Amino acid sequence: MRPLPFPDAHRQIDWTHEHVFLDQELRQVVRDAELGRRFVDKLVRVTRLGGGEGWVYVHVEVQGSREADFARRIFVYNYRLFDRYDRPVASLAVLADQDAGWKPDHFHIEGERKVRYVTSVERLTVERGMQQGMEKGRIEGEGTILRRLLTRRFGPLPQNVLDRLACAESRQLETWADRVINAASLDEVFADD
Repeated sequence: MRPLPFPDAHRQIDWTHEHVFLDQELRQVVRDAELGRRFVDKLVRVTRLGGGEGWVYVHVEVQGSREADFARRIFVYNYRLFDRYDRPVASLAVLADQDAGWKPDHFHIEGERKVRYVTSVERLTVERGMQQGMEKGRIEGEGTILRRLLTRRFGPLPQNVLDRLACAESRQLETWADRVINAASLDEVFADD
């Protein structure tokens, strides 16, 4: 499998599952083909790592130079797909022009505010960050409770124990918490670690 030219998106797709090209669904919303424009666009249903279905819209266009209407067109396609099929779609555009500084990532409506694209990939990144934050909070909570238990059982804790608690992973905190119940000393809690 050749990787997508979008490494963040590529890493979030479970390539062991089948991906399905949704050409008929794409034709329902992209009207440029009727106007004689030729694109190599693809709409693909993929499975994300950890499960769950995702749709990825890949807009491939030989874009030799800046085009004022490009961002609007991507926005319209993305919205049409979302509106018709009621699912978020990650829109990825492959630009073939020579201007490295031209990377349209939003569409500006005159008289209105900028409408920033929030793709499924970005949403997944935010969700992953939230999950990591919740996991970190859970581990910190486990560490706090264990520190309280150890202090109540053995008195003030030496700095080396506080340091170990601060650096520990969830599994290690659970092991130490299990040992607190029967341990006669701090050494027994942290034995063999």
